[in-house]
Amino acid sequence: MSSTRPTSLVLDIPGEDLGAHLLDRAYIEELATHLGAELATELLADGMIAVSDRLARLAANQDASLQEVARMAHDLTGAGGQIGLHALCAAARRLEHLALSQRVAELPGAMGQVLSLGTASIDALGLRLAGDH
Repeated sequence: MSSTRPTSLVLDIPGEDLGAHLLDRAYIEELATHLGAELATELLADGMIAVSDRLARLAANQDASLQEVARMAHDLTGAGGQIGLHALCAAARRLEHLALSQRVAELPGAMGQVLSLGTASIDALGLRLAGDH
């Protein structure tokens, strides 16, 4: 599961960038401040892999039991939160709640939202780490 890691963390992205609503920039900047840019970048890159793996697991198991969907959503919330993917976390928390509440009719839409936001969030964070705006 190797990947190339970006070498720097960009901290000065303009306010209206693509990932503004997907990423918790203050949290990401705080990581860089407390850990240093290099270590924060490594943590975020590793987190992107973890989130991507969890998204793939969710996508491959859309017919899982409600308990398993809730567990996957919970795991995704934690993994996304560790790297500042706040929009994804909110959607994953909602999916977990729907599964635990047995609101089966709402699950496909919520799951689709989680998968879409997950992909967009990973892309936005990848751009941020690469230094693109």
